[in-house]
Amino acid sequence: MENKSNGILKISALLVVSIAVMFVVNLLCAPIIEKNNASSKFEPLLQVMPEAKDFEVLYDVADGQSTLTDVSDKIVAVYKETSGLGYVVLLSTTEGFTHEPITFTLAFSNEGVITNVALTSYPESRDFGKDYPASYIGSDSAMANVSLVAGVTYSSSAFKNATSDAFNVLIANDLIKAGQKGADQILTELLPTVFGSMATPTGVSQYEEFELSTSTLYKGFKALNDGGFAFLAKDGDTSVLALVNTSNDVKLLDVEGNDVTDAHPTVVSEAKNYCADKLVLTDGSKAISKLAGSTAEQISLNGVFNSVVSAYKVGNNYGFVVKTYGYGNEAMTSYFIIDNSGKIVKMKVAEIILHSDFFDDYTLDESSYLAGFAGLDNGSYTSEVSLISGATVSSNAIDMAAKAAFEAFAVIGG
Repeated sequence: MENKSNGILKISALLVVSIAVMFVVNLLCAPIIEKNNASSKFEPLLQVMPEAKDFEVLYDVADGQSTLTDVSDKIVAVYKETSGLGYVVLLSTTEGFTHEPITFTLAFSNEGVITNVALTSYPESRDFGKDYPASYIGSDSAMANVSLVAGVTYSSSAFKNATSDAFNVLIANDLIKAGQKGADQILTELLPTVFGSMATPTGVSQYEEFELSTSTLYKGFKALNDGGFAFLAKDGDTSVLALVNTSNDVKLLDVEGNDVTDAHPTVVSEAKNYCADKLVLTDGSKAISKLAGSTAEQISLNGVFNSVVSAYKVGNNYGFVVKTYGYGNEAMTSYFIIDNSGKIVKMKVAEIILHSDFFDDYTLDESSYLAGFAGLDNGSYTSEVSLISGATVSSNAIDMAAKAAFEAFAVIGG
């Protein structure tokens, strides 16, 4: 009996020792395990802020809990570095060319400057280059020295727009201060919204930049659809944006978007002189005449600064040739006949689906589609009329063309 009791005591003692050992091991290892788990969780953050001590979660899309406001759908998470180094924002955007998620991480200083960038997923078929994300380092929210990549405008603009959202959430919540934009940047950013030939339907810039030097003009922009030019100009102490359409008509805007054409005759004169022998005339007279069944006489585009590149009088009606940007940012040419009451008589598109040999997932009865525009005016037309199932880019381009034709009629014929 005594031996049995001794055995039980030995087993109990071993159990106590084992539990004690496990407790000590857990006590010693728990911080290490916790640190390893934290390191795994914070790995994307440490990649852009390796000197960080720890992070506080301000927003995480996974749990939806946040005290932050103005959080866009491109924001995955926002972290604050606890020792005062700044902030880290995780981003994901599907606005690129393939609409697959581009994901990346940005580090910000407390002064509101990007200190590091890490691209974690880039599924795009067109590469904007390994150096492009790094070009954002040193930028504040003005992003004055950041540009889009020619030929990769969808992907590079998606990256830029998501970065802008990261700045916005930090600024809106008083975590950083907004950067100050100079006059040149404000006027350049105004360009896609005030001159349709300079941008896609989604607002992606479509122009070539060049330098020049006259007494007022110092930077130029040439529309990629041959729809005209634009210039940054300085007249005395005033900075203005000069728009020049294919009729060599000039419009000047100040940094607030006000029309100041009459106040700066020297800028107007120099813009006209520069463009006099450089504008490309899109002669759509044959196509317009054939569509209208009557002789087309070209008229001036005075006052029209959108994607209409030429205008015609056809009997009592008006004809407009419009170049908007379709698939691959290539120019799509549309033709509209509008009667003197503002209604579309006929319209056609030179090629509705650019590179149609490569696509088979769209639905289009071309004759019915084009006939659907007839009889509509600016009040009755809606974007749904232009919709082609499975061809969003073409739909957007034609929608933009129709709106530009109505706008041109309102200026010239209305």
